Parts: sequence; C-alpha cells; structure tokens
Amino acid sequence: MIPSSLISAIASELKDAPETAAITITKNSHGYKVERYDTTPPAESVSRSIEYLKECFGVERLQRICKKPDISLNASEIESNTLILTKTVMRNILIGVGDVQKADYDEVAQLPPTERHQRLFPFASSMKSLTDALLGAAPKISDFFIDRASSSGKGIKGLIERIFLSLNLQLNLNRNQDNLQKNDYIIAETITSQLADREWQEKSLIQLGTATQPKYYYVDKVLIKGGAYISILKDVDGTEPPKIICRGTAARPSSTDAINSLLNDLLIEIGMKGVKAVWPELVEYLNANEIKSVELYGKSMGGAQALALSVLLEGVLNVHVDCLTTYCSVQAGYAVEIFNREILGKRTEQDPFQIVVLRNGGKENETDNVPIVGGLHLGADAPQNKCNVSVVYLQQGQEGEQVDVLPLEMGIFSRIFRFFKSFPGPHCRQSTLDNFNFKKLEPAEAQQHLRVGLIFEKCRLFLAYAIHLLTFTLFNGQFFSEFYSEQKAMASSKVTSGISPVEFVSPT
Repeated sequence: MIPSSLISAIASELKDAPETAAITITKNSHGYKVERYDTTPPAESVSRSIEYLKECFGVERLQRICKKPDISLNASEIESNTLILTKTVMRNILIGVGDVQKADYDEVAQLPPTERHQRLFPFASSMKSLTDALLGAAPKISDFFIDRASSSGKGIKGLIERIFLSLNLQLNLNRNQDNLQKNDYIIAETITSQLADREWQEKSLIQLGTATQPKYYYVDKVLIKGGAYISILKDVDGTEPPKIICRGTAARPSSTDAINSLLNDLLIEIGMKGVKAVWPELVEYLNANEIKSVELYGKSMGGAQALALSVLLEGVLNVHVDCLTTYCSVQAGYAVEIFNREILGKRTEQDPFQIVVLRNGGKENETDNVPIVGGLHLGADAPQNKCNVSVVYLQQGQEGEQVDVLPLEMGIFSRIFRFFKSFPGPHCRQSTLDNFNFKKLEPAEAQQHLRVGLIFEKCRLFLAYAIHLLTFTLFNGQFFSEFYSEQKAMASSKVTSGISPVEFVSPT
C-alpha cells in the first residue's frame, strides 16, 4: 500500500526546500516519519529510506519508474540502496508513481478494488494532493482552458500534464457520477483533445469510470503514419470494445509527424493522407487481435479521419462501429455517399449507427467555427431509423447557464470573416475541465448543424484544388471512393482465396 500520509509528509518537508535538500524515512508503530536534511544524510539512513520506499511503492514499480526515459533515475542506486532522496529525485519518483502503467495494474489486479485503486492512484483524493506531491511542478487548471498542448506530451512537463489531466478526469467523473451522459462528454473531450494531443505512450493506464464503477483502459497500440496519430485503448478485462482515437492537427514543432499532420488539412479530402497511410497497420492490428467491434473518436482533423475510418471498418472489414464520436471536428463530406449506401444499408432499427457530434459553444469567437469546413457530416439527411445522431454543444460555466450554439443565419462573408478571425486561436476550449453545461439539439435543428460544413466548402475546395494542380496532381493521391472500392475488392477476394485480410491491404 502507498500511504497518502507518507506522500503528504514528503511534500510538507520538501515543498519550499531547495532542490539539493534531501529526506530520510523511518518507521515506527504509528507509521512512517520523514526528516529533512540540508546536507548529505548518513549512508545508513539513505539505505533504510530506500528500503521503506520499496516497501511502499513496490520493488518492480520503483525499477520501472527509474527506467522511464523522462525520469532517468539511476536504477543501480535503487538496487544498492544508495540513491539519495533529494527534492529532485523525490519529485521524479512521485511523477513516475502518477504515470500509471499496465504493468502496475497487473501487479495489483488480484487485490480488493479499493486497495487496488489506492495502489494505482495514490493521489486520487484531490487535485491538491497531486499538486503538493509534485513539489510545485504541477500546472494550474486554468492553464488548460485554451489548450495549445505546447509540450505535446514530451519530457517531464508533458508527463506531468498527462498525470494532471488524468486525475482531473477521475475527479470530474466522480463529481458527475449520477449524470452518465455528462460523463460520456467529459471522457470524449479528455481522450480526444486533452490527452491525445499529449501523445499517449503505449501501456499507459487510465481510469474511465467512477470511484464506484471503475473502468481501467490502457494504450495497447499507437499508429503513426502520414500525419495520422491513432491511439488504441483496450480495457484491462478485454470485455469492452477497443476505443480508437484519432488526434487532430498538431503543427507544433514538438509534435510527432507535425508537418504531415498539417498537410492533411490542405487536401481536397481532409485527413485522407493519414487514413491511407495508417490503414494497413490498423487492419493488421484488428485481425491479429480478432477485434469485431470498436468505438471511434476523433478531434478536429482527426474527426474527419475517424469519419472515414468508420466507413472503411464497417464496409471493408465488417468491424462493427458501436459508436462514432467527433469533437470540434471538420467534416468528411467525401465519405457521406458511401456511408449512406454501404453502411446504413446494413443497419436496422434495432441496431442503428450511433453518432455523437460534440462542439464548443460560446459567443462570437468562442464558438467552434471549424465545423463550417469539409461539407456534410456523416448522418446528415440519414434516415433516423438507421442512424441515430446527437449534436451537442458544450460550454464552460456554472450549472444552468445558457449554452450558445453556432449561429446558422450568418451570410457567407460574415462567416468567412468570423472563421479567419478565430483561426489563430485554438478552437477546442476544454469546456469539460471544470463545471460546464451542454445543449443537445432537437433532431431537425441537429440536421441543420450537420450541414453547416457546406457554407465554406466551395471556398476551401477552390484552394485545395489549386494546391492539387500546383503539385501536378500528386499531392492528394488516391481519393476515398477509389481507395474504398479497391480495399473492399481485395478484402472480398480473400473470402474465396483463404488468405489473411492483412495480405490484401493495398500499400497505396
């Protein structure tokens, strides 16, 4: 067990101390006691302190923490009990404890739920407990309301941000545990925007349930190619469908595959460069793991990729998409016709295609203006008995405050002016980090908002085709309809040939 009293005592001694200050840990019948040294502690005290840390955190977990690239502690000094617990060392150890991994879960999986959770998430009681434990290195909640994710999850700063956001997710889910719909929106925004932009590492663990009904997921696979950055989350029990999460545009210098990510926005069919590039690896993963159903999530440009992938998954692989959730997404009008013909034709009233469209509300430039790009959203004009679409606007504020939605009555020039005026700022405003309200549109109004992408589409296509011609028609490559038909033909041929579907994936 990792006693919270020990972490509090360490934080109390070191919070305002210089970086060179160190602590020692002793133990008596009342528990652990922490003592601070401004000079080098005695060797015997250092050795005893490491033994108590191993006792509390676990020997293997301490070793894993030391080996994390962003932590970089000396594992041999842990083994030999000679590591001096300076403020810098203790901060890094506590950061490592907060960065929970699948291996950490496996070690405690057989423990009772309450004890297991305490071992995994010793800071889970409050945000203050985490802030104190990280000895002044934790960010402020206000730092994330307009999210630029400048670290892209890299280094100690990015690691701390992921820990901070994961804990905030837990606290928000617990606070809203009686409102399952609200919790779904919190999860969707957190995993698509707050955490996906900070580039989850494989085997990272996250809780996507409440304290009374915890659900643990881990990043089983990350696919990076052609500007697509896709994280696949699996639940630890293997009973829930995996969550496939498509990151949005990440043009920051710190982002992985940043340039290709940006280039996807300039295509005639937004996001298709990444979709085509990552598709073979995704097919291989799904087949190797015998996955028959998934949930799809995507933010911004990644929303367009999620829309296109949902059509490919169901139409080519017969993988059932349990739900498609987009957040502040551009549209993928190029996939709508195939979706209506190929996917909805197989759906029934008992099993309609489920789509949740989340957007940020707010006045003037606070409203998410990106959805006016890309044409139609999937589900536009689809029969309700075959496709169940929810359009929901989220807005930070105290309970009961009005939620402002994207106005539809603006003229084209006003719309273009507003779009470019808001473009330099982030369009994902992290509404669910704190108190927020939501407005779910009625079906008729929702259909109007699914079509809002047509407003700006002619202007965007003019620019996209100009780039297409200037690059001698090589920039866009194969278009979605052709790619879909090719992949479907190849997948169909394996039924008669008996060859694995993976072997039929085109490298195009």
